[in-house]
Amino acid sequence: MMRLDPQRKFSIRPEEWPEWSTEFKRFRTAGKLHLEDGEIQRDTLIYCKGQEAEKIYRTLQFDSEGETDTNFDCLMGKFTKYFIPKGNIIYERSQFQERKQRETETIEEFYRVLKDLVRHFNYGAEEDSIIRDRFVVGLTDQKLKEKLQLIHDLTLKKALETARQHELIESQMKAQAVVDLVSKNNSKASSNPKPRPGSSSNQRAACGRCGRQHGPRQCPAYGKECMKCGGRNHFAKVCHTKPHTEGQRKNKPKYNQKTTSWRSSNQSTRGKQIHEVTDEARETFIINTVKKKTSEPWPYFSASHILPMIKRLMQISK
Repeated sequence: MMRLDPQRKFSIRPEEWPEWSTEFKRFRTAGKLHLEDGEIQRDTLIYCKGQEAEKIYRTLQFDSEGETDTNFDCLMGKFTKYFIPKGNIIYERSQFQERKQRETETIEEFYRVLKDLVRHFNYGAEEDSIIRDRFVVGLTDQKLKEKLQLIHDLTLKKALETARQHELIESQMKAQAVVDLVSKNNSKASSNPKPRPGSSSNQRAACGRCGRQHGPRQCPAYGKECMKCGGRNHFAKVCHTKPHTEGQRKNKPKYNQKTTSWRSSNQSTRGKQIHEVTDEARETFIINTVKKKTSEPWPYFSASHILPMIKRLMQISK
């Protein structure tokens, strides 16, 4: 006989008996124990089960004709009846009848669970049809369930083949959907590349007060007076104030020297004034004449006109 190590010890727990007995039968076949006489098979079985099995063995009765402890199948049947009493059949059948496919359970796994639950019920020739009914009713896929119910003369074999094929197609479709989604996202990424550092989209926008680009709180127009409207904190080139006259929009003379303000001492020319202009880039001289009731601005003059006028006014005031 082939020498094999005994399998794991049996813990005498009834729920472990079905699995343990199946393992021992495989051990019996692999070690060619089934070729030995009945006494050797009996003693090997009891030895592998442990000391508690020896006590249980002594309580077994072999009263019927043909029953003997040297008959392996008869001995295994006695142990099965001991560990799985008839009172448990009701519970086990309810477990089978209420069993449904779980969310992560495949078709094959669900079928094997049903097959294992029904093997103690001795349904005989009706076993396949009972498993078929529970299999179809317990499926989670509603479309597959309806499809199987429409098949005439449905057998357990046909139900399993149809369900496995349906499961395979569904898994392939899901995999293809994932591939299509990845391909679509890659296409979008290639058609809309990210802007490179230093591109125009990453550059700062021009400041609305000075017309230049600069960092926060670094505007050169801060505190400066606009030479167009007289307001502060912005330059004339970005000023949105409309000029008063057509002449003011067309004629914007430049002058690069500063002059101090002068006020006439002559009563007849009272109100005449030359305003000081401080913008370094563009200085405009405006002479306003203030009358008794109304005040109208004079047109703009260039520096070549203003200097002779200043001399003339100074002569008049003497």
